[in-house]
Amino acid sequence: MTQAPTPERWNWRESQTIKHLFWPAVWLGVFLLAYAGWRLYWKVQVQSEQALVRAAGHPADLQALDAWYKQPEGRNAAEVWPAAHAAWVEDPALEDWMPSLATQPDSAAGLYSDQEKLGLEYPDEVTDKIRAYWAKNAAAWPLMREAAAIDGCRWKVDLTGGFETSLPHLGEQRQMSHYLDERMRLAGKEGDWTAFAEMADV
Repeated sequence: MTQAPTPERWNWRESQTIKHLFWPAVWLGVFLLAYAGWRLYWKVQVQSEQALVRAAGHPADLQALDAWYKQPEGRNAAEVWPAAHAAWVEDPALEDWMPSLATQPDSAAGLYSDQEKLGLEYPDEVTDKIRAYWAKNAAAWPLMREAAAIDGCRWKVDLTGGFETSLPHLGEQRQMSHYLDERMRLAGKEGDWTAFAEMADV
């Protein structure tokens, strides 16, 4: 009776597949260990820095930042600024004459020289446009002054959202600040230092 052949045992040491995968697996392991060490190092560094920030009495995380950004005692300028925003009248046709406000590169403001953009030498036509824009927004000016005179200003925002926090009021504030910049330079050019100082306070 013929004896059945004994099946050959698999020798993993001689396997070509194992040989091909051995060094990639080793390097992958080294990379993962290095990455884990790098993450651990920076975690310790960040926690150390956070401890120093907390020791100095400052917020060091989003929850602490949101708690720190509390509503002020007394009047809150953030309750007055929306009225100034509502009273503000935008006029793209006039805004495009002002370098700080122009949004289109091919607008009239884009034709000014660098010196004119600095407010050192605006053409008469431009100063007329700025005055017209200022007159159109005269109703917003007292509200802006009132808001600026209040020490505390805290908007109702949830800062725990980090970079996803919505800050819609900043766009309107930026637009107002750009126009005040134009109007301040015009006041300086005309020698109206009282108006210049009033706008500088805002």
